Amino acid sequence: MRNIMKKHLNRLTDTIIYLLLAAVLICTIGAHQVNAAEVEPSATIKKKTMYVGYNTYKLKFKNLAEDAKLHFKSSEPEVAKVSATGKITPIATGNTKISITISQNGKKYSSSVTITVKEPYVELIGIDDVIERDKPYSLKAKTYGLKQFELTYSVVNSDDKDDEIASIDLDKLILVGNRLGNITLTVTEVISGLSASKNIKIVDKIDETESLVRYTDKGSYVLFGYYPQTEIKGKALTSKIKNAKYDNETNTAVINDIKIYRLDKNTLFMPDDGKWYDNYRYFKFEPIKWKVMSRSDKELVLLSEYALIAWQYDKKDKGAVWKDSYIRGRLNGYDQGKKMDYNIKTAFANLAFTQAERYVMNTKNVDGVKDKVYLLSFEEAKKTSYGFSSSANKSSSRICYITEFADASGARGSASEGTWWWLRTTANKSTVLGDGGAMAVYGGGKIETGGLKNGIADNGVRPVISINLKAENIKSKK
Repeated sequence: MRNIMKKHLNRLTDTIIYLLLAAVLICTIGAHQVNAAEVEPSATIKKKTMYVGYNTYKLKFKNLAEDAKLHFKSSEPEVAKVSATGKITPIATGNTKISITISQNGKKYSSSVTITVKEPYVELIGIDDVIERDKPYSLKAKTYGLKQFELTYSVVNSDDKDDEIASIDLDKLILVGNRLGNITLTVTEVISGLSASKNIKIVDKIDETESLVRYTDKGSYVLFGYYPQTEIKGKALTSKIKNAKYDNETNTAVINDIKIYRLDKNTLFMPDDGKWYDNYRYFKFEPIKWKVMSRSDKELVLLSEYALIAWQYDKKDKGAVWKDSYIRGRLNGYDQGKKMDYNIKTAFANLAFTQAERYVMNTKNVDGVKDKVYLLSFEEAKKTSYGFSSSANKSSSRICYITEFADASGARGSASEGTWWWLRTTANKSTVLGDGGAMAVYGGGKIETGGLKNGIADNGVRPVISINLKAENIKSKK
């Protein structure tokens, strides 16, 4: 009897153990299934630049199941084609979208990667447009889309004189300016024949350049720096402008001593007459007009009179603050380590100002970070000493209009009430009308204190800068 009871107890014990193991196994499998369902598979990149005739690229993925099935399609196969395995081959210049469908764990996931294909090119880097006489400067260049390359450098006198205004040591890759004047420095890739040039001014001292600050309208406005503003069209739009060689990154060229900005129609808004006359629109760099916000013996605080361009405040609709914002990066420039780098070619600080001009611009402490270019805060936009109404309500003191370039970049605006423009202050919380992002000034001058969606791309940008009046190269004309 005891033996029978012992056998039953053993069987019961074994049954309990089996049940417990099964429960653990089921829970483990269930947990894995839940985790798999929660993590969406996706490509490791969202966009990529490729070059005609250069390397292919194989798409890579994260959170991909071993038995996942993938399907790829290029929206513009004449620009870049994609194979059944996800290998992208660049074919011609342009943009295409690679659509991706992933089937795994009984679900389908759709996403895309944007591919931009460019022609190979070379670029001069690390040397500004003003250098000092008798000082050695290292020559550097970068190639894009070239598997093999051999670089050489040359310099010519831009002043139509025969003497050697500057010399190059090709062994040490050093440039030295021998006398005052203007030169054109060129780097050439020998195998392909591709080249890039830069106009450079040689001065005695960087801080002895021509007057930088020019007062207008009895000192209430200042002209400082240059930025694309007025569109070139009609008879003024010559074949020389259309056929000039534009910098691949900055989209600029210098023609008859006038700097031109070229914008692709695919990134622009339709002209007012509703007709495209070219694949591009062209704009002249012109002096930026700044309104004097405050002035002391040491400093000028300036706000651009017009909205100069339209940008998003940030890629995220909510949550971004000034120090991490997309717009701060566009104004000042970010390097890969998220530190400020004013030599990034496409940054506003670099496009609008020369090295000599940046030299006299103060670096300000703005909301805990240091910037040369920034936006007004909510409180500053109500500052009576700046000429604004102390109320956030509608006020003509905050009405701002747009340039033709800003209009082309998408800034909204009307002849009667002007444009909307960003402030750097982020709303603490949403209001009935607000969206909880950065604050902005409406057309008509009212401040939206509840904030707008940061991703709105048609708000104007009015940069703020500070000028050091004690800098040695300031010789202001009143």
